[in-house]
Amino acid sequence: MQPNNNNLTLQIITGIVIGGGMLYALIAAGNYLINPVKRIEAVEDRLQITSTVVGNAVGKVVDIVNERQLNAQRERARIEVEKQRQLEEIRLAKKAEDEAKAKKDAMFKKYYKKPERCYGKKSQEETVKCANEYIKARAKFEEIDIN
Repeated sequence: MQPNNNNLTLQIITGIVIGGGMLYALIAAGNYLINPVKRIEAVEDRLQITSTVVGNAVGKVVDIVNERQLNAQRERARIEVEKQRQLEEIRLAKKAEDEAKAKKDAMFKKYYKKPERCYGKKSQEETVKCANEYIKARAKFEEIDIN
């Protein structure tokens, strides 16, 4: 009967341990449910963790938005600089073109000598002849490579 006695002792000890664990869990749960301060502290702990996680996420989103805004500003500035560069190129080309035209006009003035008959009052037919001579002289001058 000795083996049965050991088995019974083991069963009794196991029952006591399980019962003690259950009693402890019941007391802890009861204490949690009964004690509002502990419940509030637990909720506050969860809120603090949630707040930290949300704060970190919001911070990352703000960083991303700020970076995108900065990149957009940089792109707008780059486009504006490029636009200004192109406008400056156009302005310089126009200026060079105007200077070349003025130089060519001055050279034509030296080149073309208006016939004496084209000064003063003249008939319509004579005016047309003078205008045609001028046009032909200008066309001939334009064919000459000045450069």
